[in-house]
Amino acid sequence: MRPIESSAELYAHAIALEREAAERYAQFAQRMKDEGRDDLAALFGTLARQEGEHLETLERRTEGVALPELRGSQYKWLDSGPPDDAHADISATGSISALRPRAAWMKPASSPRLK
Repeated sequence: MRPIESSAELYAHAIALEREAAERYAQFAQRMKDEGRDDLAALFGTLARQEGEHLETLERRTEGVALPELRGSQYKWLDSGPPDDAHADISATGSISALRPRAAWMKPASSPRLK
């Protein structure tokens, strides 16, 4: 993975990750609700709402900013594969440890304002 080189690129990745997180948490909430796991459904529902708020904040901050287009392969939210794989891990163990966001690799900021 190549380093992120600009604040616009960082924002583009952050928006993509927040969007993905909000969608996936909502899917996990629904799946847990369907399985009668109301405690986990509530947790994932809360996380989905929080990620949605983060997404809205990022979108407001970048309104009018030219952000680079990202290919889907440039970011991934889950290390363990698609949501069904993570869901299987959650159902089998009762643990949400299957959800491991990937680390973002960045070059140090060159501008003092961004440090």
